[in-house]
Amino acid sequence: PTHRFYRIIDRYSPHVIANVFFGHTHEDFAYIWYANNGTNQSSANALTTAWVGPSITPLTNVNSAFRSYTVDTGDWNIYEAYTFYSDVETFSGLNTSGPTFKFEYNTRETYAPSINWPVEAPLNATFWHQVSEQIAKNTTLASVFNTYQGKSSVMSPNCTNVACAQAKACYMRSGSVALGSKCPQG
Repeated sequence: PTHRFYRIIDRYSPHVIANVFFGHTHEDFAYIWYANNGTNQSSANALTTAWVGPSITPLTNVNSAFRSYTVDTGDWNIYEAYTFYSDVETFSGLNTSGPTFKFEYNTRETYAPSINWPVEAPLNATFWHQVSEQIAKNTTLASVFNTYQGKSSVMSPNCTNVACAQAKACYMRSGSVALGSKCPQG
């Protein structure tokens, strides 16, 4: 099924499919789909982004989170993405007050400076491809990405070495099970 979905993305992006939104992984993540089934993963071939939204439901003490987007209804591109989280350690008062969400990060402010992304440019597949290139070689940026992927949970494993950074970047570029299974472990 992922191969067929990749073919649909390849055929209809970005002119019909501007972005894709997923949930259920309980993580905050982005995938990039490329032309020709991902055979040439470059900025020029980046088609569209899968925004994997963080979940309100925690999984094994991973924090709750949600994201809001600023979308241009003319071109359907995303220009800002804001993520908020709630620390599960503070859930003891859920019966009386419910979770309290705090601002976690702004996608543009967090990643755009590392690639000198123009302020007026959308957060599209080219943006995410360039971010993935920086994550692959910058363990500090990979660690930040990893922290946000786990919604700032203390339960998230660290990602502070080159192997982990390269694995994160590869997985971001996978877009399918077949490509993801070729990524190194890290």
